[in-house]
Amino acid sequence: MEIINEILKWPVIVQGALGSALFWILIEGGQRVVLSTSRRLSGDKKTAMWFSLAASVYDNYELEVKCRQIAIYGGLHYFIKAMILIVISLLVSPLLHVVSMVGYLVAIYYLFRALSYIPHTSRFGTNDQKKELFDRLTNHALENANKKSQSDA
Repeated sequence: MEIINEILKWPVIVQGALGSALFWILIEGGQRVVLSTSRRLSGDKKTAMWFSLAASVYDNYELEVKCRQIAIYGGLHYFIKAMILIVISLLVSPLLHVVSMVGYLVAIYYLFRALSYIPHTSRFGTNDQKKELFDRLTNHALENANKKSQSDA
């Protein structure tokens, strides 16, 4: 509290500059967090889509089942996180109602993330469209792997 009182003693122009600097730091940090999160989420979505497409494109039943299991396993950890948050929120709700509401909202986010790992294959279109999209995703993944291996070398 002493630091706030000291800052209030400074000239208004300095207080404004300090406030602007703090606002700029928050904006920059927020943009970096959003950018890194969106990169990660888009990569996860492509992986989930690839396994779902592989399950619907391949004629081999055993391979189809394994691809679907991998897609379900990918969403399972988000589902478990959501269940843990719901239980914690239920336990905390008599004490801190606001914290429990935030927990429920985050749990809903995790449930939607889990659901995104298992996209419905009818949204991919006909079998030809599925195969075309599957080939594009496979080529994209191979190009990214090649770029990564060349940059590591």
